[in-house]
Amino acid sequence: MEVECFESDGSSCGRKEVALLPIDTKRIDPLLRSVLLAYQSNSRQGDARTKSRANVSGSGRKPYRQKGTGMARHGEKRSPIWRGGGVVFGSQTKNYEIKINKKMRKKALVSSLSVKAAEGRLLVIKNFSLAEPRTRAAKTLLQNMKLAEGGVLLVDDRFDRNMLLAVRNIPDVYVVEAGTLNALDVCAVSRVVATESALESVLARTNLLNSVG
Repeated sequence: MEVECFESDGSSCGRKEVALLPIDTKRIDPLLRSVLLAYQSNSRQGDARTKSRANVSGSGRKPYRQKGTGMARHGEKRSPIWRGGGVVFGSQTKNYEIKINKKMRKKALVSSLSVKAAEGRLLVIKNFSLAEPRTRAAKTLLQNMKLAEGGVLLVDDRFDRNMLLAVRNIPDVYVVEAGTLNALDVCAVSRVVATESALESVLARTNLLNSVG
């Protein structure tokens, strides 16, 4: 599969063949969908917890006698209808974690990259290198690549300090190292820009595709 390639200054240098399998973008990959849902589910804290009538403080003593007061009968002050009482059907601690097998995780990453490549949203750059840590320099690089709209993920084996400082103030521009890239990172943005070495290491890490052309 071919993707557009750029020089370090953002100028186009033609197209490059990468070892990604063709994919039908009109059909949702069930495995990719399940892995993305698992990533999102695993990011939930699930530690919200309210106190039921068994957890609030207070005795079980009857607040007043059953009859003769003219008021409704009550058995204890921990009842949900009393101020300071327990909560009925409130949120309780829950574990939302879904296990993702390694092979599923790797295949989903390859599928997400294949989808981006098929849509023309996966770009390859020689390397990210800025002479100084200036936001203006990073914006110029993105503009040269026609990526000024935002929603861009930059992927490299390891970012230098100049690049990290230059892009941190640009809205909707994110950076991630190749060793931690996952399918959710790829699908959460509009376009992905990866260095040649980073893309090669990502494909090698999947154990399904070993090199770029």
